[in-house]
Amino acid sequence: MAGVVLCFGGLRGTAAAEPAVVECLEGTPGPALWSDGTTRFSQWCFDNNGGREYLDEESKSGLGGNPGPRGYTCYEDACYWPDGTPVPNAERCGTACGEPPTSGDIQRAWWNCVEVKPEAQCREEQRPR
Repeated sequence: MAGVVLCFGGLRGTAAAEPAVVECLEGTPGPALWSDGTTRFSQWCFDNNGGREYLDEESKSGLGGNPGPRGYTCYEDACYWPDGTPVPNAERCGTACGEPPTSGDIQRAWWNCVEVKPEAQCREEQRPR
């Protein structure tokens, strides 16, 4: 086949890039359009578009807040049911409600960090102090 050149060198060993936020969507802070075409929550969009303030205002409506209708109270280190037993992480709202972070919050923070920064920098930033 004269005049045909095949070049595959640049594709070898290339892993697909993780989806990244393309655009934070208007309205409730958090939803975003991602590079893979999906629309889902982005902690970065939430944090940078007034998410905390939005939740504070919502809590004034009587529909949220702490302890509010969730039925438990949170302190700096943990959340407790009225009888004093700890609330399992899976049953808590977490940082989105101004509570201590759940394991899911911690994992989300990690993946949001490594999405935009080198892993070593994220490890340093998230190291307990």
